[in-house]
Amino acid sequence: MNQPIIQHGILILLLQMDCVQVTTTSVTWYKSQLPGSSPDTGTKWTINVRSIPECAHHCTVSSNCRSFQYDNSTKDCTLIFASNLTSATVKSIQISHYSKTLVAKCPTGYEHLNGSNTCVKLFPDWLTWNDSYTACKNDNADLPVLDTNILFDEFQDYVDLRSSNRFAVNAKLLNNVAYWETGEEVNISKFCQYTPDQLNTSDVCVFLAGTSEAWCNTSEYRLDDAECKHSALRVCMVKL
Repeated sequence: MNQPIIQHGILILLLQMDCVQVTTTSVTWYKSQLPGSSPDTGTKWTINVRSIPECAHHCTVSSNCRSFQYDNSTKDCTLIFASNLTSATVKSIQISHYSKTLVAKCPTGYEHLNGSNTCVKLFPDWLTWNDSYTACKNDNADLPVLDTNILFDEFQDYVDLRSSNRFAVNAKLLNNVAYWETGEEVNISKFCQYTPDQLNTSDVCVFLAGTSEAWCNTSEYRLDDAECKHSALRVCMVKL
């Protein structure tokens, strides 16, 4: 899990043997360790700067900037405004990537998942999928949409540490295909072996199978489809 490199509003960047400090306002920066990708539309602009702190300043003062990458060789600073970007934009030892997280944005009682910049809260009550969906909406939150690998991994680690039971997630089957509430198709590789299997059936929802469900036969991702009337635990989610 990414660790914060800023404490109490002071950005601390370790550059080889030097330690540079820059004061920022209500921002936490996390250095990314994982490769990923960013669409062309996600890049705001690139400018040549003198240092990482100067690049950080440009992103800090821009309300739309969510992260930046800094090329150590060319000193190019690229601002990224794609809200779902949570990992390094390129594979290169010359380029460092930092993601921006607003401080103290999680609602009361919610825990922050650093890498995906998401707030989550586990509720111990067993509800049907539809009742869980409504309960999260009433809490100004949503059932989880696990549409990135980092978020999926963080969420699964979060629930596995707290329960071996299954949880409702924010996806349903339509014409035998699973879709997140956002309309994005759920990656079939995220399902348990031989699922989805509730085909040609109406009112089918998606759940994260618990670690106690050995039938799932996978230790990586454990999505399962079942009738929405089935009960499960719930985690409500707020994406920052």
